[in-house]
Amino acid sequence: VLDARTFFEAPTQPKQPLRRNNFGAVISGRIIRDKLFFTTNYEGYIERSSAQAFAVYPTDAMRNGDLSAPFFHTGGNVNNPLTPIKDALNGGAPFPNNQIPVSRISPQSQKLMQFYPEPNLGTTFTGSNNYTGQSISNTDDHQGFARIDYNLSPNDRIFGRYGVENLVGYTTPVNPNSVFGQHQPKRQQNAVLTYTRMVSPTKLNEFTISYNRDLYSTLDNISGSNFNIAKDLLIPGLTNDPFSTGVPTINVTGLTGFGSVTPNTIWDENRRVADTFSLTHGSHSVKVGIDFQHVLMRRQTFAFVQGTFGFTGSQSGSAFADFLLDWPNQIQEAVTALPGIRPGENFTRLFGWRLHSFVTDDWKVTPKLTVSMGLRWELNSPVEDIRGLTPNLDLT
Repeated sequence: VLDARTFFEAPTQPKQPLRRNNFGAVISGRIIRDKLFFTTNYEGYIERSSAQAFAVYPTDAMRNGDLSAPFFHTGGNVNNPLTPIKDALNGGAPFPNNQIPVSRISPQSQKLMQFYPEPNLGTTFTGSNNYTGQSISNTDDHQGFARIDYNLSPNDRIFGRYGVENLVGYTTPVNPNSVFGQHQPKRQQNAVLTYTRMVSPTKLNEFTISYNRDLYSTLDNISGSNFNIAKDLLIPGLTNDPFSTGVPTINVTGLTGFGSVTPNTIWDENRRVADTFSLTHGSHSVKVGIDFQHVLMRRQTFAFVQGTFGFTGSQSGSAFADFLLDWPNQIQEAVTALPGIRPGENFTRLFGWRLHSFVTDDWKVTPKLTVSMGLRWELNSPVEDIRGLTPNLDLT
């Protein structure tokens, strides 16, 4: 019941798969008797899932310039007149029988047509869903950590831990073309080392250093390949960088669009040093601490490097005719304004630091009444961009 097919899945077709596996193990033990102990842990999570999806794609007749299907008649009724497809290069005269000559179909459109799947729900174009397929969402998550506890002496103890997680997500849209598969790798790391010193029965000091790192990326299958937009699609003026290359985003009103996702990468790092001193005196329990952190935040994104082209029918009266004739209504392309920066690239490298300190006092006034008091002081530096590309507005 909990894994039944959805309402829209064809009962004659195999059910869309859902596989989820979660597993792990823990090993711990003693290395040196009463001195050194360890713990290790691993956990894996594997999921394979898909969902039925629908789309609207052009028929073979449309690809060859024949725009006489019911959709292109007034009101979508084949008994009504055709909505004329106007030829802007011929004074707005309509193409006879809404047939665009193959010789007028632009080379760029012919190249881009390979990314439109063939409809598999009927052969007549009505503007409704004429293609069904599956979108895929896969997850591979592996994480583990190792910990040690070392008793140096009755008054001295060291604790250390290292953790790492490698997660890779993979998704595809309903469009089955392999170039649109998208990888989302993520790697998180954390390391902590703490030294605890019991100075006396009423005094305790805890010193900690730690490091955190988070790396996250989004990449299409086509990223890093030898695909070249100018060479393979005959569209000039777009990126030729193998890392950010991809299929331009094509939006045709009435059809399901396609296009690659531009790559992006996130790096975050945090280095921390902290110390806390605890003192118990009479009815007072006092803590004094200081915490320093150095923070790095790096972001690399690309905008419009592969180009975005919109076709609405503003030129010929039909959005798909505009696409065939290469008459876009809107074009978005990346430009470079600074030397050394790739077109469309936004690469910020931010850093800053934080200095926090505190003092607290838990005062046990009576066995039934405890008063907690504290004071905290924080100093956070302005965030700076190493390359000077991120502006800050200072109204002071």
